[in-house]
Amino acid sequence: MNQAEIVTVIVQHLKQTNNHARKHPALPVDRSLFELGILDSFGVVELVSFIEQRWSIEILDTELTDEMFGGIEKMAKLVSQKLEVRGTEPGSTPASSRTAEASSTSQGELTGVEPGS
Repeated sequence: MNQAEIVTVIVQHLKQTNNHARKHPALPVDRSLFELGILDSFGVVELVSFIEQRWSIEILDTELTDEMFGGIEKMAKLVSQKLEVRGTEPGSTPASSRTAEASSTSQGELTGVEPGS
């Protein structure tokens, strides 16, 4: 999966989950969706969560800047860079194992009960 394919996945996700994105026949990939009013702060949080789960990466708060996350192309570039650093082909590792592991850990921490007990 190359950077253009990452853009496509992000656009498809937004079209499926965001009412404002659905109203745009073609989402601008080179402009800030926040500044255009397509994403609000909740939408940004949801999108970050999707990206982290989909590609099993972590987006740091310090990376949520206009320079690094200000448009879909910039988001795709950030995802691609993180996957390169990790040594993984973009999209080749399913996020389900990390998500399930994190969910089990979180549940155990919240309830004080280990999963499966």
